[in-house]
Amino acid sequence: MSKIFIKPRKPEFIVFKPNGCRLKSEGEYVDAEPFWQRRLNDRDVVVAQPSKAAASSTDNKKGK
Repeated sequence: MSKIFIKPRKPEFIVFKPNGCRLKSEGEYVDAEPFWQRRLNDRDVVVAQPSKAAASSTDNKKGK
């Protein structure tokens, strides 16, 4: 499954992932699945470019 980088539309928005955990306000990679498409359609989240810090933390996880 492909991944997309999303973040809440506004930093003060609290968006929950399907597992009940909060989506990080700085954004994170998630599986591109219907749940997130609905959040995009509702304008709860936006597709964004990851910051260098977010990108490097993801790269570190992939290497483990």
